[in-house]
Amino acid sequence: MALTLNGSTEWPSAKDLTRFRGGEIARLATPDQSDLGTNAEAISDTASQVRAAIKSTRQFREFGERLLSEWEIGITAIRA
Repeated sequence: MALTLNGSTEWPSAKDLTRFRGGEIARLATPDQSDLGTNAEAISDTASQVRAAIKSTRQFREFGERLLSEWEIGITAIRA
C-alpha cells in the first residue's frame, strides 16, 4: 500500500477499512461491507489483464508480478 493508515503501509484488515470509512476517521457514509467485496472483485478482475500484460510485455514482468503479489495480500486482508 502506498499510503499509510493508522501509521502503517501494511494492507489494512476489513475491520480497519470499515472503521476508517465508517466515520471514526474519514466521516463518510455508513460503511457497507459489500463495498469491500466489490473492491476485491475489481482487483481480481483486473489481475487477469495484468497477467496478460506480463505475458505480452517482457519489460512489464517484474512490476506486474510485484503488483499481483501486493494485490493478493490486499485481497486476503479485505476478506479476513
